[in-house]
Amino acid sequence: MLIELTIKNLAIIHEAKLCFGPGFNVITGETGAGKSLLIDALEFALGRNSARDLMRNQTASTSVEAVFSITSTKLLEILDLEFGLDCHDDQLLVVNRKLHTDGKAIIKVNGSTVTTKTLKAIADILVDIHSQGTHLSLAKSSRQLEILDSYNNLHTEKKHFESLLQNALTLKQELNSITETIQQNTDKADLHSFQLKEIDEANLTLNEEAVLTEERELLYHASKISNSLETAYMTLQEQDGNAIDLLGHALLSLQKSPDPSGFIAPRLEVLLDFTEQLKEISRDLKSFKESVDTNDTRLSQINERIELIKTLKRKYGPTEDHILTYANQIREYINQNENLLKSKYQLSLSLEKAWEEAGMAASALSANRLQAAKSLEKSTQSELTEVGLAYSSFEVKIRHTPSAEGIPTPEGNKLAFNSNGVDSVEFLLSTNPGELHKPLAKIASGGETSRAMLAISSALQSHTAHNTLIFDEIDTGIGGRIGEVVGKKLWSSSINAQVLCITHLPQIAAFADKHFKVQKTMNNARTYTHAIELNPEGKISELAEMMGNHKSNNLLHAATELLSSAAEIKKS
Repeated sequence: MLIELTIKNLAIIHEAKLCFGPGFNVITGETGAGKSLLIDALEFALGRNSARDLMRNQTASTSVEAVFSITSTKLLEILDLEFGLDCHDDQLLVVNRKLHTDGKAIIKVNGSTVTTKTLKAIADILVDIHSQGTHLSLAKSSRQLEILDSYNNLHTEKKHFESLLQNALTLKQELNSITETIQQNTDKADLHSFQLKEIDEANLTLNEEAVLTEERELLYHASKISNSLETAYMTLQEQDGNAIDLLGHALLSLQKSPDPSGFIAPRLEVLLDFTEQLKEISRDLKSFKESVDTNDTRLSQINERIELIKTLKRKYGPTEDHILTYANQIREYINQNENLLKSKYQLSLSLEKAWEEAGMAASALSANRLQAAKSLEKSTQSELTEVGLAYSSFEVKIRHTPSAEGIPTPEGNKLAFNSNGVDSVEFLLSTNPGELHKPLAKIASGGETSRAMLAISSALQSHTAHNTLIFDEIDTGIGGRIGEVVGKKLWSSSINAQVLCITHLPQIAAFADKHFKVQKTMNNARTYTHAIELNPEGKISELAEMMGNHKSNNLLHAATELLSSAAEIKKS
């Protein structure tokens, strides 16, 4: 429960400190006195607004400190396990948020700095604030779904569904990506098959064009080369007076010559070697001449082959190596596509299973929500009677939308979905017998709306962990006897949880266990807001003032009677 709220430099509040108690705490004051500023201050402390525009003095920081007493073992465990906040010793949780003039905010919880996100998460389990804005949010389907899930504690089931859904969506994304790649590959499949066939049938070898070009040049000049070789061979060895015979005569002459000086011997050796080289060359010439072919057929084949290679090079690369590399790339590409097809099949099976699991979880969640809806209808109906709406009828409508792209359910349907499941929830109210149920947002009467919201909040309270409930403008559009009914209801709600209420109705204020009055004063041309706790005499005076005039004896007597009546009701 909230036991202390300290405010500095917020709007027209220079400095204020309120000490709340258990039970029913009421805040009253004239319109414009700054009552709702107290709620704004608390929401700032809990991270729910920035309060930048509410800084009283732009040269000084704004700070709000909220002190909570945590007596619930469950809440102590949540704070410890989920947020690392050990409050077991003094059972106090101190939240301090300061906004500096440069816009920087510092948040501390029990002395430790936390993020706004963490602060909001902590606040969600501590305080439930019902304001006019909250009423509007309660009229939204998304908020009503959250309420229904909280009512039956379906958060675990919802997270389970979210996990399964995310798995299915991830698989779907992967499958779509693979399918797109396969489609792109398929679009090129015919071209790749043609290209690979063309290259493979060519049966290329490395540097083949260069080798063929050399052979072609030889064939082009075969006749000339053959004649030249023939002439050279004849000159060296076959015709009369050939070079080898002449060298033989020279060798024979030198061999027979005396060589006392040793001059001839080395030269004879050289000449012998030269003669052998000429013989070898002569044999080579003869052998090469015999190999030279003037085959026109072979020349035509070579020309065709070279032209084929040139064509392939224009298409696939500047060298045979490039062409063969490209062919291997195509081959890998085709193999990859085959593997992708296998992966697509496996992903399709996995996705089908994932959708089935998500559908089962969604169906189970929907069934639990239907059960929760019936229970909430019953509880709220009872609460409606207690707030003077006995002839009203409350209904929780759960709808499903068929969709071809939806989640398949075990019942054989495909339903539209989001991260919350397949359900859309709407709270409906009929305020008079025979009237159709209408969405809360379309209820014309502000008083009926306020009481309906109070009834729903009361029904929810037994299913939530909040130990502090705050009502701002809950009395909109109501008064008289109904005000007393609402006051009684608010007080009875405070038996199980601390209740803070801002009200203009004396019938509600009369039920207060603690009563605070907010008032404005002027000092040095500046407006200041103060909040004081009223004693019994102050309560009577304030109630009379709320009725019309605190100096009227009749109204003072009426205020006394109102307090006495409330006290008797509280005793009973």
